[in-house]
Amino acid sequence: MNQLELARAKDFWPNRTPELRHYYDTEWGQPSHDDRYLFELLVLEIMAAGLSWQLALRKRAGIGAAFADLNVDRIAAMGPAEVDGLLQDERIMRNRRKVAAVIANARALQTLIAEWGTLDAYVWHFTGGCQQVGHWQDYHDLPQRSPLADTVSQDMKRRGFTFVGPVIMHNYLQGAGVIDNRVVVTS
Repeated sequence: MNQLELARAKDFWPNRTPELRHYYDTEWGQPSHDDRYLFELLVLEIMAAGLSWQLALRKRAGIGAAFADLNVDRIAAMGPAEVDGLLQDERIMRNRRKVAAVIANARALQTLIAEWGTLDAYVWHFTGGCQQVGHWQDYHDLPQRSPLADTVSQDMKRRGFTFVGPVIMHNYLQGAGVIDNRVVVTS
């Protein structure tokens, strides 16, 4: 498969919509060290679970607004009344388990930040601060999970995070640029 074939492959996820292509070209796999962005990606991965990433991107602004502009402390302080309000908010995926996970993860993140200083320091320590680069020549070979994601998932669950299974964490780590699984076509 050459670059032109890859660019035209309809089943390659970034080619499904202009929104996905833009995200892939401008964000996905780009190393990020911005705590707000890293938390936003985690929230979006939770919201997208079982659905499509395209839907999460379309609702991205609404998700941020509904969840206190992604302010960890304000989300962590949310109680039953706020949850009830969120479950009525059409800007987000109105799923009680996902809303509860975002709030629980904000609380777990407060504890994590008290220990690590930043989400960035925590996320990147698993790779010694270095991006893991995959060497894939065919997008059909891209893995759905990785040993790194398994490790991060287990550690985050131990710390009280929820909705952080290995597949979600693999997607998260790719989005944050900790893992770069861009397809590199050499022929």
